[in-house]
Amino acid sequence: MATQEELDAMDSEALADRALDLAKHRLDVGFFWDLLKKIPAAEAMAGDVNEAEYDLHSLYQRFHGLREADEGGPEGLAEVLRPVYTEYLLAHDGK
Repeated sequence: MATQEELDAMDSEALADRALDLAKHRLDVGFFWDLLKKIPAAEAMAGDVNEAEYDLHSLYQRFHGLREADEGGPEGLAEVLRPVYTEYLLAHDGK
């Protein structure tokens, strides 16, 4: 197990590779999801607002495509994810 000092001494690319490799080995979907959520804000902080906007649009298109591809059956993806959509709208839709 690495120490804080060892990790602080690594360059950012090596640190990212190490974290991504470990998450892949552990099948840590939560880590990858958290990372995906943070990338657009990190890009904006790094000064690349256009890339941040592109990433958000790209993620939206991917989710929209998954929903459309699965519209056929009663137990489709949209149906299974109804509680997630409902919870989000109840918490955030101010209409």
